[in-house]
Amino acid sequence: MHLRIYRRALPALAALLLFGCGQDNEDYSSQSRPWEFRYQYDHTIIFGYGGDAERHMIRGWSALEADHTWTSDPVALLGFLVGESVAPVTLIVKTGAMIHPPQTPFQLVDVYADRVKIATWQVSDFATYTAPIPRKFTSGREHPLFIRFEIPNAVSPKELGQKDDERKLGLMVAEATLSPSEEAQPDSARDYTYGEKIYFGTGGNAHKYCTKGWSSVEQHSTWTDGLLAAMRFTLPHSDGPVILYMRAGGMHGEPRAPSAHRIVRSQGVEVSVRGEVIARWDVREETLLTAVIPQYLVSAPHNDVYIEFSLPDATAPAELGHNGDGRKLGLRVFSAAIVEQPPAFREERRKAGEE
Repeated sequence: MHLRIYRRALPALAALLLFGCGQDNEDYSSQSRPWEFRYQYDHTIIFGYGGDAERHMIRGWSALEADHTWTSDPVALLGFLVGESVAPVTLIVKTGAMIHPPQTPFQLVDVYADRVKIATWQVSDFATYTAPIPRKFTSGREHPLFIRFEIPNAVSPKELGQKDDERKLGLMVAEATLSPSEEAQPDSARDYTYGEKIYFGTGGNAHKYCTKGWSSVEQHSTWTDGLLAAMRFTLPHSDGPVILYMRAGGMHGEPRAPSAHRIVRSQGVEVSVRGEVIARWDVREETLLTAVIPQYLVSAPHNDVYIEFSLPDATAPAELGHNGDGRKLGLRVFSAAIVEQPPAFREERRKAGEE
């Protein structure tokens, strides 16, 4: 009981440390709605009717409208409870702004992750704006992340002589997402040396190669999340095929609730490179999996190899009545490596007509 109370209070304490203890921080309490819900990377938060934005609003926001929410103060704050991401994360916001040319042709917006400025936007017409989240804010165990928008020129319609609305309107936000971004990772960071072991647990190096379809890092592993996951490598030249080794288990289980009828016995996985299927796996308990990448895909001096894992049987624990976890889990991956086939083995395969 005490542990549960502590976990709920921890984000509020962190907020107080980050932003001080004055009147502006009266919204940071153990009862703040954001901390009732853990944020899943790549989930799009909707700021209109029927959306879930109120879970993350801490201060500086007006009431939801049909398809957006206005910021109503020169400072607006969102809160998230996030885990570690295996890829760089980008804040993506679809928004317009309160403008009144020629006096206010745009709204100048400074964006902060905790106390670190990560972007400055000039917002006028409705569009998509992005800001990279420094990796130190998306690494480690589950923790609070605060996104702060400072809008110094926010103005009320009443000040503009338009109506009696005294809200200091700045941004008209429709959607927000924290997205693990493949594009944010420089190509050189994906350079891979054959035989290098890739670890998917906390403190591992899998984030260099994972792109889409991965959940937060856990102590010893990372789950795929969704029907498709991918990894990207820049591989050296090879004179023969190379082998992907992956130690993983699959999501499986029987229903534990009267409303859950589906039995998941194992995970069927189709592995492909550049659209060509190179392996099909049936995964249940933790095991060592292999897939041969053909030589013609790694024959150039530098090979940008994109490996996709199709996971049609991915299932949320919530669907089985196990708990409230809504992630579509497929593979639980512990480690991986890509190695060159020994010449003797390649010769044996060639003679057997396999190459």
